[in-house]
Amino acid sequence: SSVARSRRHNHALAEIVPPTGESIAALIRALQDENDWVRRHAADALGTLGPAAGEATDALAGLLQDEKPYVRINAATALMKLGPAASRGVPALGAALWDSDRYTRGFAALALRHIGTREATEILMDTLLIERWCPITNVKTPY
Repeated sequence: SSVARSRRHNHALAEIVPPTGESIAALIRALQDENDWVRRHAADALGTLGPAAGEATDALAGLLQDEKPYVRINAATALMKLGPAASRGVPALGAALWDSDRYTRGFAALALRHIGTREATEILMDTLLIERWCPITNVKTPY
């Protein structure tokens, strides 16, 4: 598929071309592109760079509110791949645990787990406790 091919290209480029401030800045700008496929693949490319793309955390966290679910999924996945370097994105990932799209919720949870800060763990546990008791309970009406 074209998505799989794009991911292979991103991984190959990351191995060949070391990330620079200029290339990361270009990818961060691409996260604001009007074309959702550009935003999606820019997020994927930043995730491929791992912690070296930590400066993209705020822009990736902003994409967790994108109108397109697959853009939100790729943003959450990218933040997961940044690991602890994405700790500033923890509040946005916590909000994404309540996204209408189940895959966005799942990848947000994985991202919080990989970031691994105390705040990330507390958000995961609080969400687990809220959702455990009642399937209609949500963050706005926890009890």
